[in-house]
Order: sequence, then C-alpha cells, then structure tokens
Amino acid sequence: MTQIHVTIDIKNKAENGLDTNCFKVLNFILSAIGPTGTKFSQTPILFADSDRIDRIDITMKEKEYTAFLNKLFK
Repeated sequence: MTQIHVTIDIKNKAENGLDTNCFKVLNFILSAIGPTGTKFSQTPILFADSDRIDRIDITMKEKEYTAFLNKLFK
C-alpha cells in the first residue's frame, strides 16, 4: 500500500538566515499544527555546498493532513 504525503514548501529569499515572510509563514503553520497533535516532519533544504537555507518542507501523511484540516476548521 502506497502512502501519500502532503508537503508544504516554504521558500526562503534571505541571503543569510530566514527572511521575515518565510519565518512568519513557518511560525503560523507550526502554531496551527502543534495544538492539534498532528504528526509531521520539518526539513530544512540547504543550497549545495552552503549553510544557507533554500526552503523548509513540512511533510505529513495524507491521513494526518486530512485530520489536521478537520480539527482546524471544525
């Protein structure tokens, strides 16, 4: 049985660290996910040969994502 995952990709445009918009979106998403008990993974993706963050991926199984949306909007 194939598992389907949902990935939320947050692009970082800062030369160093996280840009303000990326941080705000990431903070909003994590603040919404945390209280629901939804299982997820957060992965920073770096530029090749660099410590600079290109984007951050938040991934969860489709069932977790559906349950999260149901908790969020009920």
